[in-house]
Amino acid sequence: MINKIKQKIISIYLPRRKFFNALGISLVFLLILILILTKNKKGPTKSTPEPQSQKTSFSQSNTEIPYTYNEREEYYINQIVTNLIPVTGYSWNGDKLIYSTDNGIYEAGTNTPVVNLGIESIKWSDSFNALIKSNGKWSRLIYSENRNEDINLPLNNPILSPDGNKILDFKNNQVFLYDIKNNINHNIKFDEPVENIFFVNNSKDIIVSTVFGESTYVHKLDSSLINMVTLNFDKEYRLSSISPTGNNFILVHQNQLIIASFEGTVYKDLFLNKSELVTLFRNNQDFVVVEKYRDNLGRVLDNIYLSDILNKRIKISDSKPITNRINYNIPLMKNGSGVIISFAENKGKIWIVSLKPNLYPTYSTSGELVFSNLKPKGI
Repeated sequence: MINKIKQKIISIYLPRRKFFNALGISLVFLLILILILTKNKKGPTKSTPEPQSQKTSFSQSNTEIPYTYNEREEYYINQIVTNLIPVTGYSWNGDKLIYSTDNGIYEAGTNTPVVNLGIESIKWSDSFNALIKSNGKWSRLIYSENRNEDINLPLNNPILSPDGNKILDFKNNQVFLYDIKNNINHNIKFDEPVENIFFVNNSKDIIVSTVFGESTYVHKLDSSLINMVTLNFDKEYRLSSISPTGNNFILVHQNQLIIASFEGTVYKDLFLNKSELVTLFRNNQDFVVVEKYRDNLGRVLDNIYLSDILNKRIKISDSKPITNRINYNIPLMKNGSGVIISFAENKGKIWIVSLKPNLYPTYSTSGELVFSNLKPKGI
């Protein structure tokens, strides 16, 4: 049977062998051509690197970040020209501002004295409340009651609650909470040294960061200093600021910023190489970042960004008008509505920046915050 099939094939092939040979060669060339065309249509092979996404390439693109969302929006910065110098700190109560120097505390704009006292150190809170160290002793400024009372506590690194009734302090690996109004004290000891402490403005919680070995730990405590949640980050990162509810927070390391949440959400943002960052939440979603860097001429400059917890940001201003640049040792602060962010110039006065576009902020000589509507250059 097989032999008959072979003989049949041979009988068909031999008389027409030139045709079949040509057909075979044509089919081979056609197959090669199809393979070449198919290969050219394919994407890059696995060995070709994929382009980085926007979230991981800010260091390459931050020079392209616009000052505003569009040409119809501009943000303005201004100095409070009447302040005495050098400013060592300040506090907002609504749209009112008071500030401190080495020689006392004054109302902004009018320079009316609030406290006449030599000040070694001052820790400002909201609503004009402050802890003052003078002649080696601490006192508590209760502005609403027009008094500055002595504090008989062994304070080391204290901060004052926004209402002025609680003091949070730490030394080595211990945190202390003094409830002055109710005369109740608490303390907690961690396994690692304490790095930073925060009161949560809109709740009774407290945020503490500790550092040991290869890790930075962020702890969320209740009003009795009972630890409710602890998160772990690389040791290089330092806790920079927390949102009003305390759920979101920011850590920084050189030019790197992490936006984190106790619910587990984490974003990263990269700024200019070799820069230094400070941050402040204006509400639970938005925050301000100030970035210190050196330009191509070696000058120290600062960029001011408005950002949010979804990792979107725009550059709104810089420190070119500020002769001595921004003092990073004095915390950023916001007014009551979060429309104004204030910061201090090195060995100088207070500057304010409006977070609403096309509004020029002025703090008048009568002690009033006023805004002027300006048309942006793009219109």
